[in-house]
Parts: sequence; C-alpha cells; structure tokens
Amino acid sequence: MVAAMHHAVRLRRVGPGLRLCLALGVSLGAVAAAGSAHAQSAPAAAAAPAIGPPGPLGAPGVTPVAPPVGTAATAADRDGVFLAGSLGVGLISMADLRVGWVIGSRVSVFASLGAAALLVEEGGSARIVGGGARLWYGAGFAEARLVEVRESRACDFETVCRDSTAPLAIFGFGGELVHRRHVGVELRGDIITDGHNAQYMLALGVSVYR
Repeated sequence: MVAAMHHAVRLRRVGPGLRLCLALGVSLGAVAAAGSAHAQSAPAAAAAPAIGPPGPLGAPGVTPVAPPVGTAATAADRDGVFLAGSLGVGLISMADLRVGWVIGSRVSVFASLGAAALLVEEGGSARIVGGGARLWYGAGFAEARLVEVRESRACDFETVCRDSTAPLAIFGFGGELVHRRHVGVELRGDIITDGHNAQYMLALGVSVYR
C-alpha cells in the first residue's frame, strides 16, 4: 500500500510538468504555422495589381499605368540626311538652299545652291554654287564653304555688260534657336571674302532632318 501511495505521488509530481511541455509544444507549432502562411501569402500580395476606385456596377477598378514619358529632342536627332534653306541680309542679300549629310551628330557636309543680290551702288546679282562642312558643338556651330560666284553687273550705255566668275570663301558662326526632333531654326553670321575684301551678312535658316 505504501508503494502504491508513493507511485501515485510521483505521478502527481510529474503530471504538471508534462502538461506544461505539451502546452509549450502546441504554442510553438501554432506560431510556426502562422509564419509559414504569411510567407506564402507575401509574394501573392506583391504581385497583385493596385486596386483603384470601383468600376462600373461596383466591380473593383485597377489603377491605370502611366505611359512612358518621351525623351526630349537631342543633338543625336541630326544624324542623317538634311535639307536646309536660309535667307541672309547685309551689303549682300543671299538666299541659299543646301542638301547634305550629318555624320555622327557632330559633323555635316553639304552642297549648296544660292542666289545673291549685291546691294551696292552698281547693283547686280549672282548665282552661287559650292559646298562646305559644318562642325556642331551642342546647339552652336561653325562652318566653312567654298563657292563659285557667277556675277552679273548692272550696266548702262557707257559701260560694257559682262558676267564674271570668281571663287569665294564663306565662314559662318551661329546656333540653333529652336531644335525639335526633325526641324531646327538657326541664326547665323557669315563672313564672305575673296581673300582681299570681306562682306558681312546675318542669316536666318530652317533645317529639316530625316
């Protein structure tokens, strides 16, 4: 009987510790299950689209995605074929038409065809044919042209009317006032010289790029 009582006391002493261990194990299992469920739901929540205002008939709306913003026009837009025209005013008034190619957005080569009115005392007009090159630096540029001028002078009864042909060099400096993807508007100052005398002209031009 004493042995039975001793066995019962030992069971009563062990019983509360066993219940504590079981309760602790159940709690840890619940925490682990909750963490696993949260980890599985996180990617789904991240991939879900943003919900916007309700759509028609109470359907949940989806926030629209803004379209990509276009890039501004840059110097790289000049690369390729171009057509340009300009009108200059000074002691020489000149209209000029060019066709050419821009290489790598920094250098352009072109052929030009123009007509000029010589605003001097004796008057006259000239046809101008030639070619040149331009170096770009951002919106600014410098250029040089070699042209052949066939000049017709005004005459009266005391002078002989005749045409003359002479080479000229034209150096220009300026910049683009407006630059869009396919169109540019420029202001340019020209120095026109035959190696002995020089004339100056201010020109406004428009270029169209491919």
